[in-house]
Amino acid sequence: MRRALASAIPPERKTTIKMRPKLGPYESTIRAWLTEDLKVPKKQRHTATRIWQRLVDECGADVSVSAVRVMVRELRS
Repeated sequence: MRRALASAIPPERKTTIKMRPKLGPYESTIRAWLTEDLKVPKKQRHTATRIWQRLVDECGADVSVSAVRVMVRELRS
């Protein structure tokens, strides 16, 4: 309350750094796959679900599909 009375302008919000303990070690692999996808036709590119399947099958990753989707969305943008 004191801060609000002292200044009408609210303080800046702190941004949090996203930690990905399970998916972090596989970020370079996902980046490599997405970079290779830029060279192939659009219909042959990886979807987020396919990337998740490859991570589980080839790398033995124990990650969720939704976490992979979020990371792929961020890396593509």
